[in-house]
Amino acid sequence: MNTTADSERKVDKKSGWSIVGTSGWTEPVFLCINLLVVGSLLLVSVYKPYSSVSSSSCQSLYGIATTDIPSGNICATVKQSDDQRSNYYRIVVISDLDHDSKNVSKSQTWVSIFQTGILRLSADMSSADVHWDDAYSVLEGSISQKGRAMELSDLKVFNGRLLSVDDRTGFIYNIVNETVAVPWIFLADGDGQHTKGFKAEWMAVKDDKLYIGGIGKEWTTVDGRYVNDDPFWVKIVDNMGHVKHVNWKIAYLKLREAIGIEYPGYMIHESAQWSMRHSQWFFLPRRASKERYSETEDEHRATNVLLRADACFREVAVTYVGSLSLTRGFSAFQFIPLTGDSLIVAVKSEEIGGIVNSYLTVFGIDGRILLPDSIIPGNFKFEGIELI
Repeated sequence: MNTTADSERKVDKKSGWSIVGTSGWTEPVFLCINLLVVGSLLLVSVYKPYSSVSSSSCQSLYGIATTDIPSGNICATVKQSDDQRSNYYRIVVISDLDHDSKNVSKSQTWVSIFQTGILRLSADMSSADVHWDDAYSVLEGSISQKGRAMELSDLKVFNGRLLSVDDRTGFIYNIVNETVAVPWIFLADGDGQHTKGFKAEWMAVKDDKLYIGGIGKEWTTVDGRYVNDDPFWVKIVDNMGHVKHVNWKIAYLKLREAIGIEYPGYMIHESAQWSMRHSQWFFLPRRASKERYSETEDEHRATNVLLRADACFREVAVTYVGSLSLTRGFSAFQFIPLTGDSLIVAVKSEEIGGIVNSYLTVFGIDGRILLPDSIIPGNFKFEGIELI
């Protein structure tokens, strides 16, 4: 079923490209969100563990951004086939190569793989497939922490710029011309009063602000012994690059409680998005267990769970997506334009005994599968996806 009436869909007669409007699913083929924000100050509240979510704690999850700066020109592009039976989207995935990010032939240099392709979605939204470009770009960086860098964990278009974040150094990068990663902002761990970089895993845009979150669980040793709560913090960035550090522990606890998990059980997050259409947060946890964390066992604790929460995380709905593979966990996703935020394109990755693979899948928010796990070539661990 088409989500946009024929009278609402606009097509550029010269190029043949549809134009996606700012709603992301009606009218016009370049999806550019105009970002307008006003200046103010965010008051940060620290949550008390395991307390219920109140209206005041909900207010502490969000803030008001400051003055706007000129935007870039990155947009999600959609091309319709001549017979109007399919829409084509340009997509990109980015890698986190862990220790393999080090360029062994170039001093003080680390790399990340930037792979592009075309996603095809049938006009009736019943099927999808993907074609990957033969060549990929290699992004380089020289800012490291303890000898590691460019372990890029997500992608997001914000203020017209394509951004990524390094889960090792805590730097947000602006990716220019799909070839250069320019450092933009350093995110400090936890409440922001640390020299260590934030282990950022996901990025989302809500109310013209960029939200960056981590794994959303207690930081523990490899055998599950508690260390600190730093991964519960979320960073809120405005267009000027000002960073707010907000404690989301209550929100994260609500998510894992929705499927019956309590500490020392855990849930690891690497992907989240805000849907303006549904006024909800969507999370696809990478791994979860009712058992204590174990680095070895964690490789076989992937999930097939989609969690949906209102803005205050008072209610969390659970949907199961396809069959469960214990080794393939979600690492990133985006809503597909022109679907009313009803369809998701997602990346899964698996790490088994040092062997890495990544997969692309497309499904509905009701759990219906349009494209089963399709391997992404290259044997790289991809942890970010965006439509550009």
